[in-house]
Amino acid sequence: MSETLPPEVRARVDGHLDAVESQLRIGGADRTQRRGIVDDLETQILDMLAAQKKESLDLADVDAVLARLDPPSAYSDKQTWPAEPHPAALASKSGEPRLCREVVRGAWCMVASVVGLSVLALSSTATTVHHGAPLPPPSFWHQVLLGSLLTVAAVAGIVGWIMATGLGWVAVERIRGSNGRLYGTGLAVIEALLLPLLIIWIGSYVVEYWFERTLFGFRGAMDLTIHERETLVTTRLIWIVCALALSAGLVWLLRWSSAPKGGGSRAVTHKGPASMLASSTNA
Repeated sequence: MSETLPPEVRARVDGHLDAVESQLRIGGADRTQRRGIVDDLETQILDMLAAQKKESLDLADVDAVLARLDPPSAYSDKQTWPAEPHPAALASKSGEPRLCREVVRGAWCMVASVVGLSVLALSSTATTVHHGAPLPPPSFWHQVLLGSLLTVAAVAGIVGWIMATGLGWVAVERIRGSNGRLYGTGLAVIEALLLPLLIIWIGSYVVEYWFERTLFGFRGAMDLTIHERETLVTTRLIWIVCALALSAGLVWLLRWSSAPKGGGSRAVTHKGPASMLASSTNA
């Protein structure tokens, strides 16, 4: 149901979940606890919305549901956190899997980064290929708008990739600890590893290229002696092996850091009207 919600309803639900997670962080909950509680709370909210059996939900519907739940401020008190459920309860928990929110946010960050880098590339190309009579100097406002656009594009191109990488790592951990309730592992892994792998391979190549030029200058392979050619092949093999080793280490680090810890997720059990409504929904 998460994918069928109107954008404004989805935004209101996400805002409530973000506020709950913020209060859990203030209360001292670790990452596994926060994600388990938020995931289960989101499932409960979606079930409550689905129980209304309306073709089109609006903000009034989601506000009515959120009003029946504990406010985000209640989660800052550790005493109100839900107890650890029995593993059998987790296994029997129903509900269709949903796409992880961090995967979607990471994908949008990647899109923003690609758009920003494309704008910078087009601007550079347009400046390089210009021929003929010199153009008249642009107006002040034209320079301001162009500078602002290029600044935004540069920030999006750099920050977008960094945020997508961080969200990808978070998404992989959340998906692996969700007991099948979240999906999107493939895209999450791409978001988490694409930029670091590019840095590893490009950085390794730059180091190898600098070392090669230091040893042989700008001479071509045909101008080298047999011994120098063997040295050249050896340096390139070392570059490839080092890049592969660093890449494998990065993949292992992602797998190790995202492994479920401390027994998995937690379930949310609300007191008062919220628990009564959730019980009637499950029934």
